[in-house]
Amino acid sequence: MKPSSSHYAYWLGVAFRWKPLLVFLCVPLLLGQQECQPEGPTVPGTPETREMEYDAFNLINQERADYGLPALVMDNTLRNMARAHSQDMADLDYFSHVSPEGETLADRLADAGVEYSIAGENIAYNNYPDPAATAVEGWMNSDGHRANILNESFTTTGMGVAVNNDGMYYFTQDFTAQ
Repeated sequence: MKPSSSHYAYWLGVAFRWKPLLVFLCVPLLLGQQECQPEGPTVPGTPETREMEYDAFNLINQERADYGLPALVMDNTLRNMARAHSQDMADLDYFSHVSPEGETLADRLADAGVEYSIAGENIAYNNYPDPAATAVEGWMNSDGHRANILNESFTTTGMGVAVNNDGMYYFTQDFTAQ
């Protein structure tokens, strides 16, 4: 589904219930045990997308603070992984936790060498005037996404943003706990 004009945001709810104009997908994962490795090559972003990553990251931490939760720590490996997934979705024109090649969040975590006890992922895309605020607001209005954001077990996160040639911004936020 590709919008032709105006402002759009899309999300797909946990129960796969479509909501007008916004689609988010949420996948919590309970797998393996370990720690995050902050090393790894940097996936490039533009100054604009890097600023959006930090805007969304700060908005997420403000939501956590509003609920009395500690701030998440930005992890470079998770950020690069999230950027790469957002860029893949933008380049290949899809919106899913699973790539067209079948790669899942668990695969991306393993490929990046990330060790964790629990992991989750939120994705969104939109072309609203403030894409970061729109993504976070949509996530907070979705039970599954809000559960990831407010999960007290999650301690680290990576936020990645990419934009396609049509001006659609793709957001990926990955979460892990030790």
